[in-house]
Amino acid sequence: MLRLLDEQPALATAELAQHDPNVAAMLLHYAVAPGHTDLVKDLLERGADPVPYSQWLLRFCIWREHVGILELLIAAGASVDGSEVPRSGVTNPRLLEILAVEGAPEDPNDSEGGWPPIVFQCRGDRGGSIERVQALISAGADVNIRNHKGQSALHVAAKAGFGDIVQLLADTGADVNGLDARGESALAYAIRSTVKDKDRLIDVVSRLTEAGANPDLASGAGISARRAASRKRDSGVWLDALGD
Repeated sequence: MLRLLDEQPALATAELAQHDPNVAAMLLHYAVAPGHTDLVKDLLERGADPVPYSQWLLRFCIWREHVGILELLIAAGASVDGSEVPRSGVTNPRLLEILAVEGAPEDPNDSEGGWPPIVFQCRGDRGGSIERVQALISAGADVNIRNHKGQSALHVAAKAGFGDIVQLLADTGADVNGLDARGESALAYAIRSTVKDKDRLIDVVSRLTEAGANPDLASGAGISARRAASRKRDSGVWLDALGD
């Protein structure tokens, strides 16, 4: 690539043709996205201007935690204003520091699309990273914040069968008896979950019960955990997990 740039120096500052005519991109974009720090530095030295593309270039850096490249782009004049952060939040300490210094501090409780980062991160489709959840808590995330459905991180983690995350949330102040907008508890979520690994869900039920969750709690049209358990074909196993 460097040889090509030596032969065709105008490439460093030229916009490249894209499939979408409404999208503008330079070689800088293709260097930033995968994290090629040395190439980014070289392109900037050759005159590539990141300023017109700040929003997208910095979004790549923030989402993929390319901290070194982010610093290079800001030093070259790029602005963090309007740069979108991932729905799962920002936890990298250096990245958080840079955003704060640049006047765009990241609030770990900001909701994107109705999903606060910690609630979003506890969903089943996020893979169950306890390290990520712990990092959000350390960054100041409220363990009892709710999404647009009234679900807490505990609700969605229980539904996903993430026992370790459920334990972490309970140990850090999550309300084990909190109800969602329909009046259902995290216990009820675990029992009604469609996760195929029943042992994982039983583990969640046991952890919640030991943490003080009330199996008879419900409000409005909500179904209590005990009632949900009694309706299951293997109800005995679930009722045993709930205890007396």
